[in-house]
Amino acid sequence: MDMSNGDYRISAGSPCIDAGLPADLRAGLDGSGYPRLLDGHLDGMLRIDIGANEFGHGFLEAPAAGTPGTSIPIHVDGTAGLFCVVFLGLPSEGTVVDPYGSLFVDRLSGVRLLGAGPLPFDVQWDVPVPFPPTELTVQAVVRDLGSGHGNVSNSCRIAIE
Repeated sequence: MDMSNGDYRISAGSPCIDAGLPADLRAGLDGSGYPRLLDGHLDGMLRIDIGANEFGHGFLEAPAAGTPGTSIPIHVDGTAGLFCVVFLGLPSEGTVVDPYGSLFVDRLSGVRLLGAGPLPFDVQWDVPVPFPPTELTVQAVVRDLGSGHGNVSNSCRIAIE
């Protein structure tokens, strides 16, 4: 947490991580755009954190819009050494992918794998020409390759105009 810069996300090591009520299985997004259900301790259990924001091991950044024929840069930062896989597709209301959390990319709409690698990770998506105006969602799954446990990143919507 870095309140002086307006960052109210939970920091690594906080006692609030995975400390919410075990019966609270709320779906949806927190105040920072993270899914409410995450595996903050990387122990294979989905549990909400205490507070308005969840602790995630990967934070994804992407521009809000792009146009056909351009490249859209996507950056995933987070817990160094974890492995991430970046997906792009139509937006969804969120589907819980146990034990990682809620995926907001519609898995039935032809999800596209944009790239994979250790954090921090950068990838670009070249928007094809022609491409119809639409809204897409990009999100990453972050994993510890040793244990296989991980969680999903926040999701970002990209308007193709």
